[in-house]
Amino acid sequence: MKKENNLKDSIEPVNIEGTKKILDQLMNCVCIIKVKGRLGTGFFCKIPFRKQTIKVFMTNYNILNEEDYKENKKLNLSLYDEKEVIIIDLEIKRETYFNKNYNITIIELIEEDNIKNYLELDDNLFQDNIEINYINKSIYVLHYPDGKNANVSYGLINNINKYNINHNCRIDKCSFGSPILNLKCKKVIGMHKGDYNIGTLLKYPLKYFINKMEKK
Repeated sequence: MKKENNLKDSIEPVNIEGTKKILDQLMNCVCIIKVKGRLGTGFFCKIPFRKQTIKVFMTNYNILNEEDYKENKKLNLSLYDEKEVIIIDLEIKRETYFNKNYNITIIELIEEDNIKNYLELDDNLFQDNIEINYINKSIYVLHYPDGKNANVSYGLINNINKYNINHNCRIDKCSFGSPILNLKCKKVIGMHKGDYNIGTLLKYPLKYFINKMEKK
């Protein structure tokens, strides 16, 4: 992979060594998910909540929706190019959030799930009074582009609004549900959701999920 000189704000070399480092550090937080023949990507992350954190699994709504959640007793998630499988027991009570408009599903994780590694979320997602301006910022997507081989795709944000992040990372249909990370701080800002380089900005879905947790 050749170095991409047009990536602004980059602190990680965008080359073979830099890509391998990212994969070694972070791909144990990203998984393959298969539901009713639908193949996509999901990831584990921590949400700041009061003086602690909530551990969650995120993916696209069009990969796992509320009906799928009710119908399945187990959720099988494959790590490390299917070398390891994590089984999530859906019969255990968990807080969930499903939103078709944002194309996002959030599932609370518990200690019994035995998940050890989590991605971090960009701090700006939780600042109500700060306008998020990521346009022309360098990003990367952690994904399984063919449903098998873990990969990192680099690019820039072209446009951003309340709902969507438009970017130019190379992705494919199996990348649905992949985390989009700010290359500079290596933290998640969004989730890929479409064939045409579109992702969901996580600011508002996270806000709604946290509000739901507050009411528990």
